[in-house]
Amino acid sequence: MRMTRLGFAVVAILLAGASQGSVQAAAKAKPAKAAGKVPLASADEINKLKGDFKWGMSVDEVSAKVVEHIEAGYADRLQKAAILRRPSTFRATVARGHRL
Repeated sequence: MRMTRLGFAVVAILLAGASQGSVQAAAKAKPAKAAGKVPLASADEINKLKGDFKWGMSVDEVSAKVVEHIEAGYADRLQKAAILRRPSTFRATVARGHRL
């Protein structure tokens, strides 16, 4: 039992010393200074990044834009699916050996 307590005490002392050393090393390291001034973003670049979104839009307006964007991305897939829903087109596609 004593050996276990002694072992735990030694491990705790070693961990405390290791963490203290890393704190001191971090304190000694100086942060790198930025060379020069930070470039300012132009209004055109900001507008290009924002896209359809504008400052001050409500949650409903933002969600409508997101839904619009998602629907536009799936428009061609939905059109293909509508064509394949016709039984004659589906049978012809399967008969040609195409995978769906």
